[in-house]
Amino acid sequence: MLFEGAEKKAEIFIDRALGSLLNDIPTQYWHQLVAIAGAKILSCIETSQCRAYLLSESSLFVWHDRLLILTCGTTHLAKALEFFVLTQPQAWIIGINYQRKNEYFSQQQPSCFRRDIDVLQQHLAGKSYVSGDLNGHHNQLFQYRASPNKNSKVPPTYELLAYQISPRATDIFTAGGLTTSAVSQFLGLCDLLQQFTIDEHFFSPFGYSLNALQGDDYLTIHITPQVGSSYVSIISNLNLLGLIAPMLTKLRPQSFDVLVISEEKQPVSLESTINDYGCYNRDTDELYQQHHLDYLNFKLRPIS
Repeated sequence: MLFEGAEKKAEIFIDRALGSLLNDIPTQYWHQLVAIAGAKILSCIETSQCRAYLLSESSLFVWHDRLLILTCGTTHLAKALEFFVLTQPQAWIIGINYQRKNEYFSQQQPSCFRRDIDVLQQHLAGKSYVSGDLNGHHNQLFQYRASPNKNSKVPPTYELLAYQISPRATDIFTAGGLTTSAVSQFLGLCDLLQQFTIDEHFFSPFGYSLNALQGDDYLTIHITPQVGSSYVSIISNLNLLGLIAPMLTKLRPQSFDVLVISEEKQPVSLESTINDYGCYNRDTDELYQQHHLDYLNFKLRPIS
């Protein structure tokens, strides 16, 4: 059974002086927003700073001043984003990021990035960025900022997106009796996640999702292990760059992407630690409010 693991991603930032997404919006609203995207909430964990919902198709994180939602499969995340814009005070919204990666089965999606942006630009005047190769691996980002004078705290984002993982990794993720400790040990995340509160779901027949929270720090993992469309995403506000090399040793994907958005302009250099992979695309974009986007695509070198 094939499944689209590649996620659509949206972030919304609000003016904390005007409200709180955690305190001022009821839980039922988040159920409604997720349903409009074409998913449902399965479970929830929380700290005083963040609430993390595990979804039937990925994850939703809600802080006081921002939210992050990822949806995979054939969901229509732009509809959920439009729903938020139309049902919440416009003055709240400081900024929005909407992001889509290349998909395995783009022809099965209910929309494309361009159509999504046409919908969003009816309500928001933003700017679009494309990183990578539109005919291959790429990232498309739409960004809206209400005013350059309204500065919002935008934490860094680190993404590792792996495609076509090795047969060994596939066997582990499709084996019966898979456990949290087995997944975190295989990925080399045991030490990192030791102090985190964990929420996870094992899908039938295959698939795995994890949300992890510690204070306002988060990490989320989504694994689609099916042969022909295997995909692993690991996304966090914690710097994952030092973990990429050991993860690649275990996953051995045919290709992977690294995406970093941060205030500090620091070139991402991985080549010295991953000799078996070559960098085929590298793009850097200057975003609003002195934020920088670094996108890199690597492919496994052919055996000579």
